[in-house]
Amino acid sequence: MGAVLAKNNDTGQVTVRDAPPDMAAATAGIRPGDTILLIDGRDVRPMTPEQVHEQLIGPVGTTVAVTVEREGRIVRLQVRRGPLRKSATSTP
Repeated sequence: MGAVLAKNNDTGQVTVRDAPPDMAAATAGIRPGDTILLIDGRDVRPMTPEQVHEQLIGPVGTTVAVTVEREGRIVRLQVRRGPLRKSATSTP
């Protein structure tokens, strides 16, 4: 997906720390500060960082539905997967 994510283990929240402009996440509209709520309809809160990463990767050209909270609003996005460069999931 091409975003740097941080998972708060206390709350389960997954926050976008960075979304480089040349990557699929930014192209789809994901922004730093977004809180990821759902990936393909699945709640990310109980997931480990590795599970979040596994939900986001897939064959190049396929899409993944990502629901985020941004400034108090729910935003639903479709991210077209690109080539995997490196793992972008991290914990604080």
